[in-house]
Amino acid sequence: MVTLSCQSLPQRQSENLFNGRDLTGWHVDVPKMDNDPEVKSPFIVRNGLLVSLGKPNG
Repeated sequence: MVTLSCQSLPQRQSENLFNGRDLTGWHVDVPKMDNDPEVKSPFIVRNGLLVSLGKPNG
């Protein structure tokens, strides 16, 4: 005889990683930016979306 039991796991609350307004709390890991403060971040927020400009490569 086999008895199976199903229990639901407690629901975890989701956490937003991106606020849709800016890059607060984000760390951009682009090696070119480590030694040259003039290099602009390749990531921007446009119309609530996180956009990669592709240059410099990360």
